[in-house]
Parts: sequence; C-alpha cells; structure tokens
Amino acid sequence: MTEPAGPDWWRGAFGRPYLDCYAHRDDTAGQSEVSFVVSALGAAPGARILDAGCGAGRHVRAFAHHGMKVVGVDLSSELLHEARVSGDEPYVCADVRSLPLRDATFDHAVSLFTSFGYFDDTGDRAQLSELRRVLRPRGTFVIDFLNPTYVIGSLVPMSTKTVGLYEIRESRVLRNGRVEKEVVVEDTAGGTTHRWHESVRLYGRDDLEKLLAGVGFAVTAQFGNLAGAPWSEAAERLVLAATTR
Repeated sequence: MTEPAGPDWWRGAFGRPYLDCYAHRDDTAGQSEVSFVVSALGAAPGARILDAGCGAGRHVRAFAHHGMKVVGVDLSSELLHEARVSGDEPYVCADVRSLPLRDATFDHAVSLFTSFGYFDDTGDRAQLSELRRVLRPRGTFVIDFLNPTYVIGSLVPMSTKTVGLYEIRESRVLRNGRVEKEVVVEDTAGGTTHRWHESVRLYGRDDLEKLLAGVGFAVTAQFGNLAGAPWSEAAERLVLAATTR
C-alpha cells in the first residue's frame, strides 16, 4: 500500500538513486527536448535563461550548447554535484519558492520534467510567482507538466524494472487530487535499499492557466509533449508557453 508522502517529501527523494531510476532521461534526450523548448521560448543565442528544478543539469547543458547563458537551480545537493562534475555551467542550490536571484534577471525560464506541483496551493503559487519575479518584461516561460487525463487513464498501480544492478519497485495511487508514488531501489550487489515517496498535485489545463494568470503570466501556446505535439485531452503531457504581462 502506498502511504501519503510527507509535506517535505522532496528533501529526501532526489538523490543519486533517483538518477538511476531515470537513466533513460540522459543528455541525448535533453538535447532533443531543449531543441523544441528553445523554439517555444523564442530564445536566441546569448539570452539569459533559468532552469528551475534542473536536477543533474541535462537540460542546462543542452541550453548552453544552444549558446544560452543558463543558470540551473535545484534544492538537491546530490543532483547538483552530478551537474557540476558534468559541465562548467553555474548552479544555485535553493528552494524554488524563494530564489536568491535579482528581479528581472532572465529573458526566459523553464520548469521541465514535472518540477512543479510538489507543494500545497500556497507553495505552488509561490514557485510560479518567483519565476515571474526574476523574468524581464515580456520574458517567456515554458512549463512541462503532467496531463491529469492521461495520468488517470494510464496509471499503473505497481511496476518493477531492473536498471544495471538495481531492482526498482514503484507503487502509485491517486489520492486527494495528487499522484502518490513510493519507490524502493535495491542494490542487488551491495545489499542496500533506498526508499522514498513522491507526491505531485494534478492541475488540469484550465487550472494551471488560471494559476499562471494569477501571478502575471499570459499563456500563449499549449502542446502535448516536448516534441511539440498538438495539445489534446489525450496528450501525454501538458506543456504551456507563457509570457510575462
């Protein structure tokens, strides 16, 4: 049975074992995704861009490859360590609800691979408000998020996979408008076990657009994934492009 995640679940979820669970989300995938995001942002080489919730930096490195002046922000010191050993781009360890960055610093910002929806309503709004604050007038923002209709229709309650020497078991449940997930990673060679919970709020398209509008964004486009597929209720993802008002 999947237990509800605690209110600060994200503090223990994003360590080295997390990267092993998502080994397929590598730099090659990051380059492909960023190629589309750059177009959706209307970003040009030399522009300043913030990757909020950057993890181990695969998208940061891809933006740098496109000639962007990119900064990555994440709260996980372990993931940021991985990012720093993989490139020279600047990273900041910080909570996305309180960014240690000056107002109107960036031309563009992104929130990719479901780096949103972790908090309560106040916290989620604070995250978007902070991104709005650090963007310049007419700055652009892309958020890549879950599509609730797709999640509800395709939810797999339990799954097991093997990645290298790791056996990964994941259980999932929908509870109170959130996706709750428990992850257990067993190192079959070392005999160690890692366990964590994840909890992400499901925002429908209309709700997310209203939330963005409430902090000063105007949504300009909707997509169904990071390859630019058209949006529909059956789309795998909910990707919104917006500008500051």
